[in-house]
Amino acid sequence: MRPLHYAAWQGKAEPMKMLLKSGSSVNGQSDEGQIPLHLAAQHGHYDVSEMLLQHQSNPCLVDNAGKTPLDLACEFGRVGVVQLLLSSNMCAALLEPKKGDTTDPNGTSPLHLAAKNGHIDIIRLLIQAGIDINRQTKAGTALHEAALCGKTEAVRLLLEVSGTSPNAFRAWVH
Repeated sequence: MRPLHYAAWQGKAEPMKMLLKSGSSVNGQSDEGQIPLHLAAQHGHYDVSEMLLQHQSNPCLVDNAGKTPLDLACEFGRVGVVQLLLSSNMCAALLEPKKGDTTDPNGTSPLHLAAKNGHIDIIRLLIQAGIDINRQTKAGTALHEAALCGKTEAVRLLLEVSGTSPNAFRAWVH
């Protein structure tokens, strides 16, 4: 990792400003394929995430695990950062499945990650932003993930929003 990665990871705004002013690359990747925005988003550092976005950090880049900064913010329950990233015009594409793909090849989506971890507020934000609630990954839908992980409130919310019965999802299991 580079110094900018460490500043982002720790949420240190002042060192971040100095590093950015000296020309540090906002989209430079670590050995794990993460850019500083991945680390700031994962750890919920709103101000640092905002600063990186203002300096043209690309929120659509995936790390070696196939996750974007939005994925990590959703997975770890970072509501403020999720709101910030969703307000970025660049993140709108992350809410839609890739054209022609019915299954996400990386096996992950922001909604699935929020559902499996029971992050209700983030699930609501993603639904309001227009994410496809029926999007499938290798694990099925977000409802499958929430049910598998025992996240009762997430299951309840996803059922309410989808307006379908749990039996509608039974065919996937076979």
